Amino acid sequence: MDIFFTPAYAELYADEDSQPEVIDFSCEHGNVYYSFLKRRIHNINELYYDITTPYGYGGPIITECYTNETELVKAFEIKLSRYCHDNNIVSEFIRFHPLTDNHRIFNGVYKPELYSMNIAVDLRPRMEDIWSGFEHKVRKNVNKASRFALVTAFDGKGERLDEFLKIYYETMDRRNAGELYYFERSFFEGILRTLSGHYCFVLIGYEGKAISTELILLGDSGIMHSFLGGTSREYYDLRPNDLLKYRAIEWGKERGYHTYLLGGGPSPQDGVYKYKRSFAPNGVHEFYLGKKIWNREVYDKLSVHNKAPEDSSYFPLYRAK
Repeated sequence: MDIFFTPAYAELYADEDSQPEVIDFSCEHGNVYYSFLKRRIHNINELYYDITTPYGYGGPIITECYTNETELVKAFEIKLSRYCHDNNIVSEFIRFHPLTDNHRIFNGVYKPELYSMNIAVDLRPRMEDIWSGFEHKVRKNVNKASRFALVTAFDGKGERLDEFLKIYYETMDRRNAGELYYFERSFFEGILRTLSGHYCFVLIGYEGKAISTELILLGDSGIMHSFLGGTSREYYDLRPNDLLKYRAIEWGKERGYHTYLLGGGPSPQDGVYKYKRSFAPNGVHEFYLGKKIWNREVYDKLSVHNKAPEDSSYFPLYRAK
């Protein structure tokens, strides 16, 4: 199972208002598994909740199908509807997984919305074919980086967390990143505790100092995820991040992973998106969101109560700032 679908991953986001839950549904048609966060809604006297997938990807997935996929999805929708009714669920927000096609499978339950494009490097071809698939500028940058005395390190125990965090926070500050991306140290310490064996820090060093880094999440599905990372600005000219991606591809391929999912960017014109696509020009995958209102009356009441802006596209509207 991909790491983002596991309860252990959802547990990283647990707090007094957000609790991980799982619907493990079985019937004569098969099995559907759904891990998510159940969040308490404040600022109203009654006790209500909503559902969201954690940062990354998620949504329901079919783990087994015995008969008809359509009938299995219909049966799951009935189960989910009862759960939402019994637990005072107002709305549901899903970040579908770009590689599992679960946005298409469950489009009878939700109305998936295309949000962005994500890039995945196929690790199954020979290394020389993966190399030739890079854009010219990537090959040029990797060759340039290789001429410097850059050292690559892989840390699967979290021993170099401090070095990672220093570069990561510097990068977030430089990009004026939103609050969503400023994970506290305790979050990363939670990864070390709960995802043992399912993560790896990659670091590029120069003259005894880490200058580029990435946290990769690993599941049992053969997918390795470029999760979070950064590069020290003063060392851009050495092209350490291009080398890091290349070494990570070699590392993952040697260990039997079939896909290196790099994520995406805000738009096809965005520099981050273009950079990621340069590693896999043909590895573009659509990334969808799912939005569902389970209790329209309460949803509207909450939106008015919280003075949500009517023109906001934020979902759920009552959480818009």
